[in-house]
Amino acid sequence: MGEVRFHRLFAPQIAAPPGQDPSYVSVPPSPPLRPYLRCFWGSAVDFDPHRAPFYADTLIVPDACCDLLLVRDNRSGRIERMFVALSDRSQVDSWDAGCTDISVFGIRLYFWTLGFLPSFSFAGTLNQVLPPCELFPALEEFSERLFARNGFRERMRLAEAYFFPLLDPHRAPAAFLECVDLMLCRRGVGALEDLAERAHYSGRQLQRLFLHTVGVPPKHLMNLIRYQCLWQQMLRAGRLDYPDAVAAYGYADQSHLIADFKKYHSLTPTAALERWRPGGR
Repeated sequence: MGEVRFHRLFAPQIAAPPGQDPSYVSVPPSPPLRPYLRCFWGSAVDFDPHRAPFYADTLIVPDACCDLLLVRDNRSGRIERMFVALSDRSQVDSWDAGCTDISVFGIRLYFWTLGFLPSFSFAGTLNQVLPPCELFPALEEFSERLFARNGFRERMRLAEAYFFPLLDPHRAPAAFLECVDLMLCRRGVGALEDLAERAHYSGRQLQRLFLHTVGVPPKHLMNLIRYQCLWQQMLRAGRLDYPDAVAAYGYADQSHLIADFKKYHSLTPTAALERWRPGGR
């Protein structure tokens, strides 16, 4: 496949636009890491998630990304480390009542990046939060050093230095990359047979490959990509032309499109756009 350029085809979006709230900032990585990381995100200040506007009943939707999430309780100094695997359902963000003074740092990975990390089977991890130390070496030491840095940009630079050596451009199977390329070029529309033909694999071999590499079957991943591509198109246009979208994304009719979108987003397309607009909830 050569150079990874999937990020030029696919720009996952969350359910609400980030506000001007220092408790939540999102910054793209430096150019060498942009093919693998969607963003670094977290807090530029210590904060109480129960009072911060961005964290008030935040809707979280499937974005076909995974997150390495570090949360420090500033009162106790304890750091919680989590890896949030791929998800296919929406949820409302919530925090324990005892979390009143915290600092957050997250690394958001595109789903294909899992194929470039040290070998780990993601089978059975859909919608799961995993202990990340098996995935990321020396994570405890790294997270201690990270929260010792002042300022989000300083933490981001340290995170880039930590993350970049973990990537091996030759580790991801060629068949996996070929399938991802086809999935993204077709915006998640198509059949398993198309992927099998592109990869020169049987359907069963593809199932095993994707379950191991990203934790979901290929058709399941295609449906997530289709939903996200539709959502991205809606945000670019500020509206949804139903007849065009039904045809472009392979839906049987408008009702099928709405039901499929709502399955992932918990809202109809119209309601999702209203929530995205300034002042929408």
